[in-house]
Amino acid sequence: MNWKKLKSALQAMPKTGEAGFEGLVATLLSKFLNENFVIARVGDQPSGDARSLRGRTSIQAKRYLDTTTLPVKGIEGDIREAIRSLPLLDAYLLAITRTAQSQDRWDAIQRETGLDIIVLV
Repeated sequence: MNWKKLKSALQAMPKTGEAGFEGLVATLLSKFLNENFVIARVGDQPSGDARSLRGRTSIQAKRYLDTTTLPVKGIEGDIREAIRSLPLLDAYLLAITRTAQSQDRWDAIQRETGLDIIVLV
């Protein structure tokens, strides 16, 4: 399987829920870290799309098409909301299905907050 096929498959799956992109990212991270994650309900999600049971890791999964403009300010707001909602938060994983030229912004937030921000594109 090549990257183009994988990217198409990811962009074709549902965005939300356990059977969607959020669930896939949470399941993969859970297996990698050997830690359980809780997927948030639909609607307001102050701690992200999923979070570790201990509240030390938050996941924001953004399944965007290549034509979608990345809402960088909205994502930054999501990060800050997760920081407020999870007092023990150490790491924020942003999984997106399109490239973004926003690493400088994530680096600045890391410096300001001490939070590790990991971006998977």
